[in-house]
Amino acid sequence: MVKMPMLSASRLQSLLALLLVTALTFSQFSQAEESVEDNPEWFGVTVNGQWPVSFSERSFQSVEAEKKILFIYSKASSAYDQAFATIARSFQQHLLGASYLVVNFRQQPELARQLLLQEGFDLAFIAGSKATSELYGSQINPAMSVVTVTAKDPVLLGLIDSYEAPNTAPGQKDHRHQYAFTSLNVRPEILTSYLQTLNPRMMHIGMIYSSNNSSARTTQVLPVIAAARKVGIDVHPIAIEADQPEASLAEQIPRALATFREKDPGLVNSLIWITGSTLLFSRLEQINQLADGVPVLTAVPDLVSSKPESPMLAIGIGFQSNAALAAVYGRQILADRVTPAQLPVGELSPPDIAINFQKVEESGWRIPVRMFELATILFNKNGQPVNRRGMQVESPQN
Repeated sequence: MVKMPMLSASRLQSLLALLLVTALTFSQFSQAEESVEDNPEWFGVTVNGQWPVSFSERSFQSVEAEKKILFIYSKASSAYDQAFATIARSFQQHLLGASYLVVNFRQQPELARQLLLQEGFDLAFIAGSKATSELYGSQINPAMSVVTVTAKDPVLLGLIDSYEAPNTAPGQKDHRHQYAFTSLNVRPEILTSYLQTLNPRMMHIGMIYSSNNSSARTTQVLPVIAAARKVGIDVHPIAIEADQPEASLAEQIPRALATFREKDPGLVNSLIWITGSTLLFSRLEQINQLADGVPVLTAVPDLVSSKPESPMLAIGIGFQSNAALAAVYGRQILADRVTPAQLPVGELSPPDIAINFQKVEESGWRIPVRMFELATILFNKNGQPVNRRGMQVESPQN
């Protein structure tokens, strides 16, 4: 048996002192508040990197043993806040007692690899496409299983060859069989079909992504270009420079619209598409202004809101939906003794559809009945929420 290299207790303590770390348990969950982007709160505990690293007492006496779970990510993001809260809530609802070590490894993958080697964890969640790409293939503790969350398509990222289980080659004995994957992506041919349903005369898509987000380019831009070309839709990539996004958007969106007008003078069969590049999430107002009335759509359902800068429509996998599926995989591994290699890539069908009818009315477009029926998030013509993930939302009283 190969002995796994381990950090000494003092080395691990020093390493974790450098990271944004907190340990959380279900006993705090009943007083939870929603995560907020600027100052995330999980179970009522503000995560500020100052909390001690320790596991607390078992929260549920109805289970035989509490599970120790590692949740790691490479940078702060409200998407990861939501993913963690969704997973923990799911475990609580299914009476799966657990303690958590939540670690922001601050884009230092070697530190994360050392954590994955440590003993004592039953399961690890790796959040984010970049973290997944960097860490997959790393040696991990043989007693640990890993589930990816808030990460893009692992096949398109080139990590694995097939969506079906097993996700490793026959007879493969290395650590890769310890990984199970979920995907934030809608397969490109399915997305193209939805867009054609939305507008059968669709001609142009301006697809915005961050130039330094290789996962967005690999899993969203290039595959959609290929799928759209087969049905006669032109996709114009709009790569935004991370160090000067405002200037980059101001230059490239008007240029793309000028190209669209050559074949679509009124821009009635053109749209702007926002990929899952987090750099763009804070640029919605500018993107809407530069779109000059062209509908703005996105792959991120969570971006559709009651705010004036909201996209008109989203077709994608929401962070909460993806995390809920990751939680199912985690429970199957922990409680049902399923091995990660037995699980196919976790994909959701139909995708989440979010619609803001105030934006629809402004655009002059029509929403097909079928897409309306499938919508999981709806805002009415006044921009007020009326449906969130199948639950009716009461309008505020005046």
